[in-house]
Amino acid sequence: MGNQYTAKWTREEDQKAIEMLKSGHTLIEVARELGRTPSAAWHRNQRVWHIHKNKLPRRVREVKIDKADLERLYHEEGLSTVEIAKIYNTTHNTIRRKMKEFGIPTRTVSEAQKIRVKAGKWRSPTQDVGHTREAREKMSASKTVYHISKEELYDLYWNKGLLIKEIAKLYHCDSMVIIERMRKYNIPSKSKKETMNMPKVKQKIKKARMKQVFPTQHTEPELIFEEICKKHNIPFHYVGDGSLWIGKKNPLNPDFIEANGKKICVEIMGEYWHSPIINFKIKENRTLPYRKRYYKKYGWKPIFIWETDLRRDDAEQFVLNELKKNGVAIEGQLNEHK
Repeated sequence: MGNQYTAKWTREEDQKAIEMLKSGHTLIEVARELGRTPSAAWHRNQRVWHIHKNKLPRRVREVKIDKADLERLYHEEGLSTVEIAKIYNTTHNTIRRKMKEFGIPTRTVSEAQKIRVKAGKWRSPTQDVGHTREAREKMSASKTVYHISKEELYDLYWNKGLLIKEIAKLYHCDSMVIIERMRKYNIPSKSKKETMNMPKVKQKIKKARMKQVFPTQHTEPELIFEEICKKHNIPFHYVGDGSLWIGKKNPLNPDFIEANGKKICVEIMGEYWHSPIINFKIKENRTLPYRKRYYKKYGWKPIFIWETDLRRDDAEQFVLNELKKNGVAIEGQLNEHK
């Protein structure tokens, strides 16, 4: 059997609790009388007794304060409700309730802040400290943007081809300041297509793509193919690092090209990146049929070797047969097209 706090409630306890609540006792007094915790009495009231919280008696200590004293402390002396509550040994909510009863208007946040600053109760972090020399120089330089003329801004943006970010850096201000000034002067901005066609933007995009797309070293299948070519003196040169692009619109980058000037290229195809059977989310320009058509369009003869074929036991013979089938001379053999 549990103790008095965890034992089940009896009918006698419920009846006694309801009588005590109706006669003006609080939940804390009921809990103390029945040997229960206040939390247990509250939950029991929610489930069984159903005495509405507004009908429950509350013992609030009455604060005796005159309207005139409250107006003097709040408006004339500039004390806050928290400070007045400390004087009367009560809470600031009680003071606010009294002010509402007396019809005393409260201050706004800005008015309260001014009173605190005037009374020395609040000070700015930079008060009596000031800005550093570097900050003052930046603030002084940023003011020059307000003296920029329409002709100067137009010349920097359209004639000299500077980006908005570069102009903002030149004047030590934010990009939005330059944009707002251009709107004020009715200077038209470049379209997205015009911005993308700028040489500096193209170069930046190219560098970003080089970092994102191309690996810093050969993959294992590429190394296997390269070793086979070296062993049989097959003249293929590695260009998979982005050193050669074929095509104009959406160009492709093969892995190897024939080093004797013939337009033969080799691509090592990974199943995950190029097979729609394994990866159904790949784009069309990564699939073998698309790349085959694209290379032929620009006069190249493509040779595609899958990664799994380079991991076979007879990978060397397989590669030699594929190259020979596509017209590549191997170990002194004459090209079939000669």
